[in-house]
Amino acid sequence: MCLEYVEALMRNPLEAIRKAKREKSAKETSVLLAVEALLVGLSLVLLIRESKVLPVIPTSFYLPLLLAYATLQIINILIMAGVITLTFNLLGGRGGYIDAFNAEVFYMFYTSINLILISLLNLSFSTLALPLSFIVSIFLQVIGLSVCLRSIKELFRVDSATLLLGLIVVLLGIVGSIFTLTILSPSLTEILPLMR
Repeated sequence: MCLEYVEALMRNPLEAIRKAKREKSAKETSVLLAVEALLVGLSLVLLIRESKVLPVIPTSFYLPLLLAYATLQIINILIMAGVITLTFNLLGGRGGYIDAFNAEVFYMFYTSINLILISLLNLSFSTLALPLSFIVSIFLQVIGLSVCLRSIKELFRVDSATLLLGLIVVLLGIVGSIFTLTILSPSLTEILPLMR
């Protein structure tokens, strides 16, 4: 059951990594991803609802918005798992798609908890909401990234130097893609002036 992963990630993330290494399955982590994606969608809807900057969104749009965010989050994890698999296997790793998928889901676990806690803190309207959100965010993001990197290291059987190199390659790929899409894409350069 995915509750075993939740308990392991809360108490001892290394146990969750060992379990993923033993089982080589994505059944439980797929269920965990669906729950995480819904939590992310819910937290973003709550943040939008309480935002004083964004326009007011009718409540009838909350459920479609939640499902859209959740779907985009799942697609993002599936794509990034493929990118990580390709990158680390080209750099000499010996892991599969499921290994990268599990590592991404483990990271997403902490991100989803982070976002839901920040959303709930912002509902309190307290002046302490921002500093508390900042502290919670730092703590959970550092843990999430550490668990993700350790998962990749263990599941792909790479050394620390290869892990660092792979991380740099993935980040440069993301930055390069963003640069290509925003600066060099002719269709975007035609659309952007119309949006003013």
